[in-house]
Amino acid sequence: MESINKPLLWFRAAGGIVAVLAIGLLLHRLHPGALAEALHHTRPGWVLVATVLYGLLFLPAAWRWHLALRLSRSEVNFGVTARVSLIGHFFYTIFFGAAGGDVAKCMLYSRWYRKPLPEALVAASLDRLLGFGGLLLFAGIAFGTAAVHDGFAGLRSLSFNRGYWWWLLVPVAAVLLIRRANPPTGNSPLDRFRRTFRENGRRVIASPRIFFPGLLCGLLVQLALSGVLALNLQAVSHAPIPWLQLLWTFPVISLISGLPITVAGLGVRDSAAFALLGMCGVARADAVAASLLTAAVSLVWTLAGGLLLAHEARLRRQKIFGEKWVADPPPLAARKL
Repeated sequence: MESINKPLLWFRAAGGIVAVLAIGLLLHRLHPGALAEALHHTRPGWVLVATVLYGLLFLPAAWRWHLALRLSRSEVNFGVTARVSLIGHFFYTIFFGAAGGDVAKCMLYSRWYRKPLPEALVAASLDRLLGFGGLLLFAGIAFGTAAVHDGFAGLRSLSFNRGYWWWLLVPVAAVLLIRRANPPTGNSPLDRFRRTFRENGRRVIASPRIFFPGLLCGLLVQLALSGVLALNLQAVSHAPIPWLQLLWTFPVISLISGLPITVAGLGVRDSAAFALLGMCGVARADAVAASLLTAAVSLVWTLAGGLLLAHEARLRRQKIFGEKWVADPPPLAARKL
């Protein structure tokens, strides 16, 4: 156990350091006091609406996972799926992304509801596949809208000498993922999981009742995530915002913020907002302030997921101990009887 926890501890520490360094660099590049000024003049009503919208996105997200669980014949009911989905958001934050968060969520789901863990893991992977499809669909709409309204004019001034060289990591990562997608031929647990995932992926595509609603749910989740950032940007900005021109930045920022690098995407999301929204004419202080408010909204629901986890765990402990008390009463009570 110690050999497992030590790398995880170092990974978390490194993520925290990366977040602090990234935010520190952003503050160094901003005008002194500009970020504080933007946050000081925040209109709380927009932030409140953004917080409510973030909570609503768990409904399509939970239904998307429920469809994947139904395909693997491991669903319980939608209420259970929704509660575990909110708890999963807590895991995504503390484990720096979907990979570790999905494993923890599936282990909890399997343990609490007596469902096979491999089927739950495959369902989580199919859920992510549908979510990625929703992201691609939203990106196509956003990029098309921005292209019609000259939203890429700011890219003409993009220079890799100004610190944007890390964008090259995106196509490199895509190529590596494609290469890893070759049909597995081994018998290792990873190869067996990949074969099961590919087979169920074909089943999803071959099942319109799962594929199209799941894709729609993925699109709704992306719209909600982008809406949260847009509402927070509206909360801090007091100048006209070219929404149709900067629409393409939202799916890119969402994709970058999901990288398992820092806690809740801190530093990564802010750097992406600083660069991309700034190229579209948004004040950079407003862009960073909106990004930090988005992280705060996400952490609010992370806290809600943690509280729900503690509540559910306490109820299960009470149930288990209550059953043991009835089945095996203590000797003292037996003597009194």
